[in-house]
Amino acid sequence: MLNMRKKELSVILKEVSKIKDKDERTNTLRWVCQNNGAIPKILQLVYHDDFELDLPEGEVPITIWNPSNHDEFGILYNIIARRKLWNLTKNSPVSKVQKEKLFVDTLESVSKNDSELVLAVKYKKLPYKGLEKEYVKSALPELF
Repeated sequence: MLNMRKKELSVILKEVSKIKDKDERTNTLRWVCQNNGAIPKILQLVYHDDFELDLPEGEVPITIWNPSNHDEFGILYNIIARRKLWNLTKNSPVSKVQKEKLFVDTLESVSKNDSELVLAVKYKKLPYKGLEKEYVKSALPELF
């Protein structure tokens, strides 16, 4: 199985996506989800139909945020644990302007690699081949 110690969430998911054998990838993904509470939450944030962010449509221009230059793995874990991304949903009482600021602040605080996952939550698509929506939903139906 994968070594998940002190790894960014994006690195873990990228490693899982590179497993060629579908059964082995499924077993590894299930194991990762059982041993890392942030991974299933990310998968739900990206692929669950009931989770929708209340942000402007379209791509997020790189000109409005500055990617970090660190590779600290724990920041996105903490954001997920504190449920900060849930403040960006349509059901949140947070104002639209505050949601946009919180989203940009989140992008800027996490590692550059993990910012891909924050953007994936907005775009509802992981950037890793082999972890597409239908595959993840069939591999982990209990999350959806």
